[in-house]
Amino acid sequence: AEEILDAINNVFRSHGLATSSLLYLSSIEAKKNEAGLIEAARQLKVTVKFFAPEELEQVDAPNPSDMAKKYVGAKSVCEAAAILAADQGKLIVPKKIFRNVTVAVALAP
Repeated sequence: AEEILDAINNVFRSHGLATSSLLYLSSIEAKKNEAGLIEAARQLKVTVKFFAPEELEQVDAPNPSDMAKKYVGAKSVCEAAAILAADQGKLIVPKKIFRNVTVAVALAP
């Protein structure tokens, strides 16, 4: 959880965003039992939204990854999940990679 929280705090701070405005964490459903993600959400007092690869594939994310497509079946996980969690919101921070954590931020309409 600490690595996830550090990455989120870094992105929000560097873009002048308040973590108190965060509504959800989101990812691919294959990570729904990931303890660190669940604990980070608990500490942030938010819900985690998980999406199937088929749902993520429907999103036109700006930074697709052939590697993600190969391993998880979706060309985008982080950015697509952020956009879906924000009800097709606008991606305001493209994916940023911190060691084992990738963060993107979308603004709900």
